[in-house]
Amino acid sequence: MSSEKFRQQLKQEAEKWQAEGLINTSIFQQLAERYQFQSLETRNQNRFVVVLFGLGAILLGLGIITLVAANWQGWSRNLRVVLLLSVFLTVNLVGFWGWSSQQPRWRRLGKGLLLLGALILGANLGLMSQMFHQSGAVYELYLVWGIGVLAMAYGLQFSWLAILAILLFGIGYWWGLPDFFSITARGTFFSLMPYMPLFSMVGFIPLAHLCQSKWVFFWGVIAVVSALEVTVLQELSSVFADSPLLAGGMIAGAISLPPLLLWGYDFGSRNTHFQLRTVTRPLSIFFLVGVCYWFSFHYVWVDFSLVRENNSKLNYAPSLLQILIFASLTLYSWWKLGQNSNAPWRLRFNSTLVAVTNLTTGLVTGVTVAGLTFPQSVLILTVIYNLILFFSSIALIRQGLNQSVRLNFWVGLSLLTLQVISRMFEYQTGLIWKAVILLLCGLSILIAGFWFERYLHQTSLPSQRE
Repeated sequence: MSSEKFRQQLKQEAEKWQAEGLINTSIFQQLAERYQFQSLETRNQNRFVVVLFGLGAILLGLGIITLVAANWQGWSRNLRVVLLLSVFLTVNLVGFWGWSSQQPRWRRLGKGLLLLGALILGANLGLMSQMFHQSGAVYELYLVWGIGVLAMAYGLQFSWLAILAILLFGIGYWWGLPDFFSITARGTFFSLMPYMPLFSMVGFIPLAHLCQSKWVFFWGVIAVVSALEVTVLQELSSVFADSPLLAGGMIAGAISLPPLLLWGYDFGSRNTHFQLRTVTRPLSIFFLVGVCYWFSFHYVWVDFSLVRENNSKLNYAPSLLQILIFASLTLYSWWKLGQNSNAPWRLRFNSTLVAVTNLTTGLVTGVTVAGLTFPQSVLILTVIYNLILFFSSIALIRQGLNQSVRLNFWVGLSLLTLQVISRMFEYQTGLIWKAVILLLCGLSILIAGFWFERYLHQTSLPSQRE
């Protein structure tokens, strides 16, 4: 089925063609039957009705909220509890009924009510804790709320609820980071914070497969990787106080394992409608490019004394355990990647290049953190990461040209331009040189862009002729 926008434009053009005599009534009827012009008017009417009912529901909800707020303090606590639970159960039951309906309009209404029910759950948790005088950190409220929404998402296999649960866990996690970095802070969910990468992987990734949603998988991967990096960095000073080599190994694993695991991820790829490589491999390249861009700055390598002078003793077992788990999954995924080619250790050129590059970045950073480098190595390390960043951008441009992929070409060109501009502002250069470089970068982008678009147009002409 063609998109609705295309059908709407085709209907308008077909009406003009019929009015100008280019097509007769019979051809217009065939087009109308093939592209279902009649359903467009019905959908427009349904949308108007949905918008009208939505506006009325919002005003009705605001009126009820205002009425409840005006009498909230005068009601007893039992009445307030019954009211909150009744609203929560009613909205979710009606939403579940609409969601399980076969009619599209009721199904859309049910999805909206289920999402509203998940939001009401958070309001109920906040009001209940206030009524029963349960004090605690704000991030714990978001984590409890996220657990409840996550359970709803697993029960219904609903992608909207899954994304909401990931966002709630993300808000709770980042809100609680100050307590996470504090040694004296304690709380009910404080013990969950160091294991958030493992919890996110176990909780979010299987849910994405159940929902068959790439967006759930995307946000789940973001949650896992970001939590892993924060956990390792938080406990890096303690590891370095005990063993610099172990600290270097942990930071090397935190840098090299996520992109390697994402590149080799092949679980659940038998479903042709749910190919995750279109999500994992761009994320792998993005992570690699981001790391190389960060370490391409000279001042990052100047001094690691802040890490080495902090000799606070913490329990770094969670980070080490999770890195070992991610390493095992990475080895298994790359073994499966080799098995797909009927040879476990015979990989394609792209996979081999990605593996070598990621292992190099992780190894170089780990050796530097461990303090095994010599003082003159700062320049060498900066040059290494700038070279990796440069060749990565060239590889993206080359892939865009070979496969006629516009996104890869423009990303590679933008990355190369960003590297040149960053080096220009990082080092002391005069305004004239900065102006010249900016002009050259802008002119190069315009020339390359016009040439690439012309190249795509020329390559598409033979296929159209055929």
